[in-house]
Amino acid sequence: EVMESRKNVQKRREFVKAVLASVGLWCEADNEGEGRGMGKKAFPPLSHTYLLCSQQNRLCFVKHVTPVTKDSVIRGAEADVEIVDLVPTVEGTPVDPATPTSYSLVTRPQESVVACLSFDSKKYYDCLQTNVMGRTLLYTEVITSTQTMFTGNVAFANVLPDSLGVISVAAQQTRGKGRGGNAWISPKGSLMFSLPLRVSPGSILHGNLPILQHIVALAVVSSVRSLPGYKDLPLCIKWPNDIYFRDRVKLGGILVTTYSLGHKTIAVIGCGINVSNARPTMSLNDCIAIYGRETQTTSSVGGDARAHSLDPLSLERMLANLLNRLESYITRYNVQGFDAIEKDYYKYWMHSGTTVRLASRCKDREEGIRRRHAREKEEEKPSPAEEEEEEAVATTASNASA
Repeated sequence: EVMESRKNVQKRREFVKAVLASVGLWCEADNEGEGRGMGKKAFPPLSHTYLLCSQQNRLCFVKHVTPVTKDSVIRGAEADVEIVDLVPTVEGTPVDPATPTSYSLVTRPQESVVACLSFDSKKYYDCLQTNVMGRTLLYTEVITSTQTMFTGNVAFANVLPDSLGVISVAAQQTRGKGRGGNAWISPKGSLMFSLPLRVSPGSILHGNLPILQHIVALAVVSSVRSLPGYKDLPLCIKWPNDIYFRDRVKLGGILVTTYSLGHKTIAVIGCGINVSNARPTMSLNDCIAIYGRETQTTSSVGGDARAHSLDPLSLERMLANLLNRLESYITRYNVQGFDAIEKDYYKYWMHSGTTVRLASRCKDREEGIRRRHAREKEEEKPSPAEEEEEEAVATTASNASA
């Protein structure tokens, strides 16, 4: 019986894998992933978070977080942030253990450690053109969730001044946050970040916070399609908060969590985009390669077919371009409202010309809505007495004008 049960389990696994493979997905059992960075046993340990920024921003960061720490820790409802000045590490081992409910934030990482990180902060800052946004980078190789760092520790997010432009970026997530409480395991090659944005009371954005997810989606798509050569790449927005290649391949999504603390409103922007990861789904660079092959041109000399070559995007360049666009769009929106983004938004979204049909899953509820609507329309009609009174008023007004 035990052997038969194991065979049934194996058959179910093979069936599920076949179904997923038929729609372009890839999966493997935990023990199959060992040694390849995807299996449960092979998943790397959580690591320290490193503060990577200018010396001026570093001093400002430490100045603001130090007063709210107790024994070098800022306590939060879901996660604690431990502030560490300098952590000695063994050369060649940049990843250090950390507990799932605590972020160990190193404010002065050693150069040897920074050089071993997967993210090139110099390349990122060279491409960054913002005034504030993204100017203070908190980078983690392996983290539970970049979003939880701020939403799970309100005290930490609240103490960060607007002038720093703090952003949390990770190479891998073990419990990335999605809509509906979904959790995601994110492999290397995915661009994952969270950005706390303090929204000014009385601003246009403060009066319409749900628009923020649309602005972020627009920034993602336009940051790519505004690059030379990428203008016609069919990367688009799927309403309300997803990024798609054509209308078939989802490449990313946005989650915005908003909360108020006193008179302050903080919107934590979370974003995940498959940029260069090969598994388990297609990445943006895969789609760029596909688009290049599909748009082959024939050379006028010799008739050779040559691919419309587009370079793959790096995480550093992608993030910097995205933040450049995002800061610009938010600034313009706070001045002009939706007019500032409307043209670009409809240019990049995938629903233009689409027929939309509204349907109800519950016929009884739908019929109830119809009856209520008919009743409300009937109640709006004036009674016979009211009609007679209106006619008398109208006649009197007519005689008076005559």
